[in-house]
Amino acid sequence: MSIQAIIPSGSLDKGQGFAILIVEDQALIALEIEDAVRRNGADVVGSAARLSEALTLIEMASWDAAFLDMKLADGEEVYPVAEQLQSKGVPFAFLTAWDGDIDARYRDVPVLSKPFSLAELENCLQTLVGGRFKPAEREAARRALSPDNTRRHLPRLPLQLIRQATMQC
Repeated sequence: MSIQAIIPSGSLDKGQGFAILIVEDQALIALEIEDAVRRNGADVVGSAARLSEALTLIEMASWDAAFLDMKLADGEEVYPVAEQLQSKGVPFAFLTAWDGDIDARYRDVPVLSKPFSLAELENCLQTLVGGRFKPAEREAARRALSPDNTRRHLPRLPLQLIRQATMQC
């Protein structure tokens, strides 16, 4: 799965949503998270499956919060993404099925253990954006994640193809 951007029609006009970054290498889990955050008012959802894609998205737009899978494909650890988000003041949570220790720098970061329930995900989302809610620069995020722009930077796999592939399983 490559960089994805989902912008629900009409929601940008409401001005009440937020921008969420998802770094997850398992397509089904990423889709579930995307659906949940959209149902909870996200205007912009950016999704990356690889470390390099996530770092690109952080530089392309501002984010209100992020969900980060601890271990990505090919053994990549998500700590460089966490460092970038932390330096920008973006709250985030780790997602993991890994039972190892988390770097001490992130001991106060929420952790969702896989498998997690929809209620746990929604509670975590509320924790991340609830008290510190300041909508990201939606116009910049929308431009950065437009299909024309993402095609220039990294290959894009249409969400419809992902859904079709997962429905055949």
